[in-house]
Amino acid sequence: MSANPMPGNTATPAPQPVSQQSPSSRKAPEWRRRFPKLKADPIKNDFQLLDPARLEEMLKTLNPAAADRFRKDIQFLEQPLLRLFRERDHEAYVHQNTHRLFQLSFIILSVIATVVGAFLTLMLTSNATVAALLGVTEAIIASATAALASLQGNRPPQALWLQNRLRAEYLRREYFRYLMNLEPYTSLDEVQRRRMLEMRAAEINMGMLPETPTELESVIASKVNPASAG
Repeated sequence: MSANPMPGNTATPAPQPVSQQSPSSRKAPEWRRRFPKLKADPIKNDFQLLDPARLEEMLKTLNPAAADRFRKDIQFLEQPLLRLFRERDHEAYVHQNTHRLFQLSFIILSVIATVVGAFLTLMLTSNATVAALLGVTEAIIASATAALASLQGNRPPQALWLQNRLRAEYLRREYFRYLMNLEPYTSLDEVQRRRMLEMRAAEINMGMLPETPTELESVIASKVNPASAG
């Protein structure tokens, strides 16, 4: 038997994840969130990895010197890293949407081809004119399917989606490593820290990924480069 909540005790809602998705998109059912859009949403140039309001609340608990340094780090991270993260994160979303749009198009074309083929079989002996029109329709569907397959093969959106997602997650990790003053920034002075951050962010953006990936990054990397996995 489950215990009843105490009167007047209301659960604190879980904080929403910080992402470039609109709040309404995150509240939609799972199937709806996975449904592709005909036109991807534009990039949000004001997107922040840390919610400004919650950040200010957190900084109030620090001493003034530490809070001031944290604000300066946040401000510095905008140009060399956060700008690149927004681009890679948005590119990953665009290619993910394109991949799902291709898959949905293939499903729709397959269903239409099946229905047209069934009617074509029925009309072959009863109505030659209708059968001929259905045959032309079937050929058009086959051509459209071949064209989609060619587009997907020339520039596979799934590979580009995973590639950009991997780089975005490395940039996200580097953002918090810098803020928390973790390796490789621990023993550096301020000038060296900033130069190191700029160099590592630029390398990650170009696909030159640093060592010691996280578990999520390892999973994505194994899908992008299956030959290097395990």
